[in-house]
Amino acid sequence: MIDVVARIIGIFIKKSVSINDLSYLLGKAEQTHGVGRSINIFKKNVLNIPTIALVLFCTAAFIIFGLSITVILNAVSKTTTSASANSNNKIQTPKISALIDDDKVQTPKTNIPTSHDEIRTYQVNTHISNREYICTGGGEVMYGYQLPPCPDLKENDKTLLGIDTNDNGVRDDVEVWIYHHYDKYIPCVEVEVNVTAPDGKIVRGFKDVCEDTVKPYHQIVREITMQYAKAYQIVIQKPEKAKKTIKYMDNALLCELYFLTDAKYLNEPTFRDKNNNIYKYKELEDIQLNTVQRARAFRKYIFYLKGGRYELEDGLKKRRNACDFDVDKLLEK
Repeated sequence: MIDVVARIIGIFIKKSVSINDLSYLLGKAEQTHGVGRSINIFKKNVLNIPTIALVLFCTAAFIIFGLSITVILNAVSKTTTSASANSNNKIQTPKISALIDDDKVQTPKTNIPTSHDEIRTYQVNTHISNREYICTGGGEVMYGYQLPPCPDLKENDKTLLGIDTNDNGVRDDVEVWIYHHYDKYIPCVEVEVNVTAPDGKIVRGFKDVCEDTVKPYHQIVREITMQYAKAYQIVIQKPEKAKKTIKYMDNALLCELYFLTDAKYLNEPTFRDKNNNIYKYKELEDIQLNTVQRARAFRKYIFYLKGGRYELEDGLKKRRNACDFDVDKLLEK
């Protein structure tokens, strides 16, 4: 655009004027006379009143012409699209998922998954395996622990916190899922090894060494996951108190970090699978936030954390003490 204006100026003052010419004049005037007088010098050397009027007129005409072409092209494009759609009656635009606000809930009319992370508006994924999880079994004893029975699906999903018959802070369907899901695995340990760097130097590194056979998860793994599940239940109750309740999520994370890597420095076992995990965060979140009400409450919790500064406790003992279960008892100390 600046180049076009420069050429128009050149036509009316009968000189060859380019962007570089304009920049040079303005820059030179500013360098020698300051910003205030640079414009006056530019006017005196390049422009006069008739020229200014003609330049403004031509510039306006050029802009109007460009806008007219754009409007015409858009109209032609819309007409073509409409004609194409009408020619094929099989083409339908699905209404994707359920759009949720504070006042009403619309029933989803398709299983196409989508998500939206606004606070007052939330679209629920309806085609994710864990959110379609239906509790089966329950009521049995696993590893010496009595599981609650699987709750009625509709009754369980009517309320924010669901059904918790044994009153341990974890929803019954989530508790059954944790014990069934964290039953057996292939354990791995992190060991130190010597690694040859690109420059040829030998440096210390780490790698995971996994066993060949499947073994039962240690009870500590299930306890860590249960601690996370309790934290979810706490933070979604009053999302506006997120800056206070975040400590429950932090404690679960600290406990996990301790048994992921730190415990070995105190000669205690670490627990990790072949994917370098203790528990699978995304899977648990899908189970916990399996309804619109629960998902929206958690998004509000995340929203109310904005603007704060959060730091995890440092130190091996502090991380170990963040566990809400009796570590010594489970390690048989």
